[in-house]
Amino acid sequence: MRRSIGVFLLFIAMAVFAGCGSGSPKIRSAVMVTDEVGEDEKPQSVESYPVDQEELLLYGKALHFGAEDYLTVRWIYEEDGEYLIREDTDNEGYVYEFYSRLDNAGYPWPEGAYRVEIYINDADTPDEIVRFRVE
Repeated sequence: MRRSIGVFLLFIAMAVFAGCGSGSPKIRSAVMVTDEVGEDEKPQSVESYPVDQEELLLYGKALHFGAEDYLTVRWIYEEDGEYLIREDTDNEGYVYEFYSRLDNAGYPWPEGAYRVEIYINDADTPDEIVRFRVE
């Protein structure tokens, strides 16, 4: 009886650990938010920000990231032919939850459409695109 319980527990442990690292890295979700979320809190997504918002904040979740994997986040202003504002590459390694923020440096944001592109490793096309507006 003990042996069968031990074998069962070993099987469960192997299945759990095998599932944790399997699969290609990917973005599970990404949204714009106004504040960081605490543990076990659900993020409150926003579709637009006021021009005087001090910080634009992206929150996301990732799956299957290993030690060598990384994210690149590109902030783009879409008006007047598109303008790359900043590229953030601070998220690397075993990523599960991530933030990327863009500060206004004390100046109001230009009104219009924006997007955030999220790339995994050396991808040529974004794995996720989040669109929002400043009004």
